[in-house]
Amino acid sequence: MTVYATTSPPTTYMPNAEDREIPDSLIGVYNWSHELWNAQNISRFLPFFYPAFFYVDHPTGHHVYTIPQMRTYASSVWNFSSDAKLVDRIYMKDNSTGTILMTGIMNGTHDVSIVAPATGEVFEIPLAEVIVWDENKRVLGGDMYYDRLNFLEQLGKANWTVPENP
Repeated sequence: MTVYATTSPPTTYMPNAEDREIPDSLIGVYNWSHELWNAQNISRFLPFFYPAFFYVDHPTGHHVYTIPQMRTYASSVWNFSSDAKLVDRIYMKDNSTGTILMTGIMNGTHDVSIVAPATGEVFEIPLAEVIVWDENKRVLGGDMYYDRLNFLEQLGKANWTVPENP
């Protein structure tokens, strides 16, 4: 197993992610794709996906199968947060397959009101993502997991309180 950790902010690893050539290692490619997402450079981010793939956001049940769907899905977070970033990433690669587990934190401010009225609340959501890559360093599939209720609570959209007499 290979493990690689980025620092926070992750731009200390790739300060000019948009101008760089594709790294040699699979973990480097995965990290670079996240840097491109952080830079909101969706046109450079999308070529990492095989034309037909599967990706599931498990907390929402959202399924993505095509590049146009991934364009919409990957940029949807900017519909509520103009400064969202994926930081403190740790990548763990199974050396016998093209599978990598990434854990990290998505943080930002709910400052855009396209989806719902902006609350101005800052959020910090731990998440995990498992990606399966092909031999050409393109995504064949993936799964993302995070605590959606915690996320909604941080935005002021949900409440964790339990009634005394349920």
